[in-house]
Amino acid sequence: MSVSDKYVCLGSCHAVISHKQYKNGLTVCGNETCKNKSKPFVKGYKCDNCGITYKEGEIHNCYS
Repeated sequence: MSVSDKYVCLGSCHAVISHKQYKNGLTVCGNETCKNKSKPFVKGYKCDNCGITYKEGEIHNCYS
């Protein structure tokens, strides 16, 4: 399984931003249709196989 280390939205949009974007002030989800709109991005990962985002420290079992 391949994963990317980034800042992620745990809401329905599964947005992923870079460390640079986060440091430059993009710290909350702004997607109007996301259930986590206005909630902070968290340090985490996005599975390259299935697209699920999850927090650092969580275990992801990809079934794709």
